[in-house]
This record gives sequence, C-alpha cells and structure tokens, in this order.
Amino acid sequence: MMSDGGSDCTSQTFRQVCEAVGCWIRAKMSQHGGMGILERVNRNLKYEWISRQEVRSITELRVQCAQFQHWQNMERLHSALGYAYLWDKLVAAAKSLFAA
Repeated sequence: MMSDGGSDCTSQTFRQVCEAVGCWIRAKMSQHGGMGILERVNRNLKYEWISRQEVRSITELRVQCAQFQHWQNMERLHSALGYAYLWDKLVAAAKSLFAA
C-alpha cells in the first residue's frame, strides 16, 4: 500500500492494517513523480482491474493485486513510455546503467 501524507493515510490504525496485509510506503509530495504515479496506478487498479473482478475475501484481493502488478508491469502498454511495457523499460534502463 502506498499512500500520500494525508491525515487519513498516516494514522496508526491505517498503517497497522496496511502492514498486516502487506506493507506501507509513504510517498512525499516533493518526490519526483511520486504522487502522480501513485494516483495513476491507483486509478488503474480501481477502474481497470478491481472493479471488473468479483472479490469475496482478502485472500482473493491479494491474488488480484498480484495479478494486477504483473499486468501493470509486464502486459499493459504505457503511453507515457511510447507504448512500451514498464518492465522492458526498467530492464533496458538497468542494462544501460550497468553497461557504462
């Protein structure tokens, strides 16, 4: 779970619940692209994935989130990346970084 610094997302209860089901990362407003990326991923998760599924338990939700992560990174073409796959861009960037 990645959240912004809003009071509803920084309470001890919210953090404990997030950590119980996975982990919690706080994105800062000053982080380059942090909030825009977070909001876009949340929108994709909500409207392109979860709302199209029938989730009946936390276990099913965890499975759906793992499937979404795979889809988002390896199967979804990203227009901001020239209609490339996120994972491919990451691997290419890593290769160029280590090739130098």
